[in-house]
Amino acid sequence: MLLKEFFQSQYPVATLDDLRKDKSLGKMLGSGSFGKVFIDKTDSTSVIKIGRAGTNPQKDGFLAYIFKIKNLKIPVFPQINYVQIYQYKDANYPGETLYCYKMSMERLYKAMDLSNDELMTFMNKVTEPHRLPHMEDLDQRELMDLIANKLTIAIHYGYLDYKDEKEDTVKIDVKQMKDQYMRIAIATIRRLGKKFEVDFHSENYMFRRTPYGPQIVITDPVSFARGAWDDL
Repeated sequence: MLLKEFFQSQYPVATLDDLRKDKSLGKMLGSGSFGKVFIDKTDSTSVIKIGRAGTNPQKDGFLAYIFKIKNLKIPVFPQINYVQIYQYKDANYPGETLYCYKMSMERLYKAMDLSNDELMTFMNKVTEPHRLPHMEDLDQRELMDLIANKLTIAIHYGYLDYKDEKEDTVKIDVKQMKDQYMRIAIATIRRLGKKFEVDFHSENYMFRRTPYGPQIVITDPVSFARGAWDDL
């Protein structure tokens, strides 16, 4: 499907300030360079993200990612309830139309909310049947960075790598990973990475707790478009 089919030529008019006056917004849970996340006072299982998309929403990597995955039932992707893009004018940008968005998605856990054992359980699942040595020697921050580092390499180069007990480097092709959902997620992000800058780090993934252990959810792995594109 052409991603541009998700975008319109005209959008409802609302500014960021208008969206932030929404009475359903509760406490702010986090913020980044381009958006803020709030508790949804009408639904304890969801959060609301409000963000800006510059002068062209089609070049916003986060929106491209969300629209690409929003109908895919893959547990590595966040569950999206709705997304609405808005347009507005700003006196500081004469002659320009600016864009922002409001999105509702499932409420997730930050990696720092998980125990070291949960983080190691997840990492062992990713590398199954292999095991990364010495993980028990790492603190929480180091485990979070390890996960981000290994998945970044997988996204950029198509393999996981680690040093075994003999300090020899072992490479696991992504196509050989036992976790089929992680394979699909990495392949999807790799395709997006052909047109957008991959920007994956420890703040761009979260977790969903399940009866079977922690499930990673990749929330925001790409940023700006590199240029014109048609089909992702």
